[in-house]
Amino acid sequence: MKNLNKILFFTLCMASFATYAQVKVGSNPTTLATDANLQVEATNGTQFFINKPNGSVGIGTTIPLSKLQIVGDIRYGADGDAEHIYSGINSGNSWFDFKTNNSTVKGNFGFDFTNNRMYLNTFSTTAHTVMNTAGGLVGIGTLTPLNKLQVVGGIRAGQDADAPHMIMNANADGVSYIDFKTNNATIKANIAWKPTDNAFIINQFATNTSLNPAGGNVGIGTVTPGATLEVNGSLKFPAAGTPGAGKVLTSDASGNATWQNSGSVASIMGTSTTSLVSGLNTDKYLNASITLPPGKWLIYTNIQINGATAMAPGECAWVRYTLSSSSSVQENIGFTFLQSYVISQRVFHHSYITWSPNSGVWPVNITATSPLTLYIWSNNSTPDADVLDVSNNPENYLFAIPMI
Repeated sequence: MKNLNKILFFTLCMASFATYAQVKVGSNPTTLATDANLQVEATNGTQFFINKPNGSVGIGTTIPLSKLQIVGDIRYGADGDAEHIYSGINSGNSWFDFKTNNSTVKGNFGFDFTNNRMYLNTFSTTAHTVMNTAGGLVGIGTLTPLNKLQVVGGIRAGQDADAPHMIMNANADGVSYIDFKTNNATIKANIAWKPTDNAFIINQFATNTSLNPAGGNVGIGTVTPGATLEVNGSLKFPAAGTPGAGKVLTSDASGNATWQNSGSVASIMGTSTTSLVSGLNTDKYLNASITLPPGKWLIYTNIQINGATAMAPGECAWVRYTLSSSSSVQENIGFTFLQSYVISQRVFHHSYITWSPNSGVWPVNITATSPLTLYIWSNNSTPDADVLDVSNNPENYLFAIPMI
């Protein structure tokens, strides 16, 4: 009977221990955390702890907050002075070091909590950082990269701090660009794609652009240029002077090209006097005009003078013509005379010949940006011309040819 009681007591004790057992090993064996199943304490105070309520394991802590919590550094890999991984937290930084021995770090990654930065490093100029060698995509700023590397946001390449560098990005308008900057604020040049204009832009800033300064050919519309510049298509130079039908691109002594009139350009006809204008002694519009585009011109005219028989015997008159940019007043707006501004003729009394020619040439420069009409006026003729007039004579003409 006594043996039966002992067996029963032992069985009850073992059942109670299996339900709730606490074991303390090491230093302070009598001091046991109330929620520990197993607690191992080294002489330096380091703890190995298994939590009673949820089975969490703590190394270096008696209050593990996850299934496994280690307070301190961790080493993985070979024993002794051999390759291994070493991780820990120090001064606000958490890291994993990849070491060839106990002292040499070959690479690491970690997080700087103070500056909120993630690091991925190699510690040798001959070491490389390689990602996804078996395939897969890398995303920066995105969880769903579409290419081997996709960056959502700007990329900076070049010198650090406020120094020369380039920025590659795309803005909210869909413009993709690379900016070349001398500092953090000043853009000196760029290349860009502007989808709204369907245009590729090279350097929209006021700096010089050089292509192939060391040699080589440039092709537009061709991949096999045979000259320094070969264009497979048409050219347009709207800013090289004033373009016009039949004009030629002409170089000056410095090699600057502008649109100029060609000798093959047809002359321009004007409207000569078609109605009677009397009293040439006063300045007046002679009902003759010509319209010319910008450029240099030679204007040829003859407007026959009538009335020599009406002059007194021995009387003589000087008749002078000039040009004006207005039919109501004499003014020179939008053109200049390159030499003399008048043509003139001396008219004498004649008993039966009543007419006298007055012909000449005006060299002018039309400086207006659009075609300009010039009007022929009598100008500062002598008083004896009061009996003289012009009319619709068959000898009259008015035309201009460009100066080459």
